[in-house]
Amino acid sequence: MKIPLSKPFQYEDYDLTEIDLDLANAPANVLRRADAEVTRRKHVPQFKQMDTLYCGLIASYVSKIPYEVLEALPLPDFATITQAVSSFLLNGAEASPDTTSPESFAE
Repeated sequence: MKIPLSKPFQYEDYDLTEIDLDLANAPANVLRRADAEVTRRKHVPQFKQMDTLYCGLIASYVSKIPYEVLEALPLPDFATITQAVSSFLLNGAEASPDTTSPESFAE
């Protein structure tokens, strides 16, 4: 699934217009890596499948874009990305692009 950003985004060497989240084909070890990083940061999410750090880390590993770059995105874009990961983890299938567009966070 490709998630378009609300506007072009530049950060260091990254020039992004969309984030490619191929969650359906990601290796299962991204979950272990995210768990390990969350633990390393001493972060204790109440429900990790809905936690922005956990979901952001998974998005980072799957898209191969450092978490620090994703975290620097405008809030609506970051929320859209983490919501897509959360929906995938909770539903076992990729979220519909209609439910994860930046426009859904407007107003």
